[in-house]
Parts: sequence; C-alpha cells; structure tokens
Amino acid sequence: DAVETLLSLTSNATAIDIAKKSKVATAERSIPKMKKYLLRTGITQEDLNRLSVIHVSGTKGKGSTCAFTERILSCHGYTTGLFTSPHLFEVRERIRINGRPISKELFCEHFWSLYTMLKETEIPSRADEGYDMPFFFNFLAIMSIHVFLNEEVDVAIMEVGIGGEYDSTNLFERPIVCGVTSLGLDHTNILGNTIEEIAWNKAGIFKANRPAIVVPQEAKAMQVILNRAREKKSPLFISENMSTQELNALNIRLGIDCDQQAENACLAVQLTDFWMRQSNTAHIPDCAPSASCAIENIPRLKISQLQGPSAEGM
Repeated sequence: DAVETLLSLTSNATAIDIAKKSKVATAERSIPKMKKYLLRTGITQEDLNRLSVIHVSGTKGKGSTCAFTERILSCHGYTTGLFTSPHLFEVRERIRINGRPISKELFCEHFWSLYTMLKETEIPSRADEGYDMPFFFNFLAIMSIHVFLNEEVDVAIMEVGIGGEYDSTNLFERPIVCGVTSLGLDHTNILGNTIEEIAWNKAGIFKANRPAIVVPQEAKAMQVILNRAREKKSPLFISENMSTQELNALNIRLGIDCDQQAENACLAVQLTDFWMRQSNTAHIPDCAPSASCAIENIPRLKISQLQGPSAEGM
C-alpha cells in the first residue's frame, strides 16, 4: 500500500548518513534537487509563491512553536496547513489541515499521484540533477506542498527538518515571516561543531525583505543571526520571553507548564501577529539591520495582552 511504498524510499537515517559523508557537496545540491522534484510533479516556483508561508527553524521547540502557531491561526478562523516531523503513530500526522492529519483517502490520492509522476520521470544516471526518487522526508515535504496548494489553505506553516540553509523545506522565496527557536548543538556532524555554525545554518531560511523573529539566544549565536539577517537583507526582531507565571497572570494556561513552552508560545504569538498584519495589509517594518546595528539594538517584541482567539489558541 501507500505507506509500505513510502517506506521503500531512502530513509531519514540513511539520508543523514549520506549527508555526513559528503557534507557540503550533498547539502548544496539539496535545494536544486528539491525544485527539480517539484517541477517533475508539476509545481513551479510561481506555484510555491502562491503559498502564504510561516517557516520555522531551531534546535529546541520548533515543533511546539509550529503547533501553537497553527492553533492560534485556526482559532482566528483561517484555514491552516501544517507540515511537521516526526510523527508519533501515523505518517499522516506530518501533514495537517486545520490541525487534523489528512485523511487516509487524501493521503493515498496524493501519494500515488506524486509517486507515479516521479517514477515515470526517473533517470538514475542523472540522479545528481534531481532525476532520482526523493528521500522519505523530501517526498513528504513535496507532498505537503501539493496538499496545501490543492486545499487552498490560507497559511502553510512549515517546520524545518534539519538545519535551515540546505533543508528540503527551504524552497520559498517569499515566506511571510520566519522564526527561529532556541538553538543548541544538534546534528553537529552535518551542521557544524559550534553554536556559531549551527546558528548560520538555522538562519539560512531568512529571505530578503521578509521579517525574521527569533527567541533570545546566547551572544555568539545571536551575533551570527544578526550577521545573517544583514547578509540576507531580512528585518530582524527578538521575541521577548514571558514566564509561565506571567502567562498565568494573563489567564493563559499552557498544556505543558514550563518556561521552555512559554518561550515557544510567545514566539508563536509574534509569528501569527506578523502574519495577520500582513494579511490585513498592515505595515510591517521591512528594513534589514544596518552594518552598525548591535545585538542590543535589535527591536524587541513584547506581549502586553492576550485575549480572544489568540488566547484560546494557547
């Protein structure tokens, strides 16, 4: 069936091993190959640009941040698409519409359509150009894009798989807003052995004239993020944290009552606020940090009150 065939594709573990052995060469081919896979299934860059995307990277909490973001926007009445990983029970959990995994029927419909197109256009001798079969994760990322376009979602919330700069989700030229959660040393044999290298990769999702919001980071990581924002001409903001006690004072009770989740929730509020302001044609600052901008001068975003759908979504 569809799941068995999906599992026959190169697994995430094998894909990571391949990336370890040929770090840069494999990484730099990842995005061109993903775009070729999309073209082979009928998706152009213009089609990608039709999606209204919130893109989230990070080491800790990116899945929770994406879930908070999806829930808040759903409570505001928007049709949401969410791509995240890994799954707990069924692979369908990775692709959600309005918070619910897509149905078995919809999963099978899209899976077989895409699998057939990719298999029929496979040229093994041109694998490096994107004429091979995608890895497991890449296939699901492609599938999520097809589903979200077909279902005409108002917003597509995309969680990065590994890193950011060379991640298979880093396909969008004009995301509405990008977010970076708390950073730490993860996948060091792929992303680098220092927090600076990790930060460089995670901030790789930033795009020109598209705001990026990050949670507070240690100074070394934040400096790299600031430099990347300058390089990519992306307006940069810091989401100020609130403790669970501060959220409780606003009558907000998180499902997991800890400060890490409070940080994720605060970032989600800022991401949704920026997305809704853009949707309502409100002005969002589009000025990238200047060459002289220091970390302490990065604009900070503070939640003063939470009510209505935003509070409900928490």
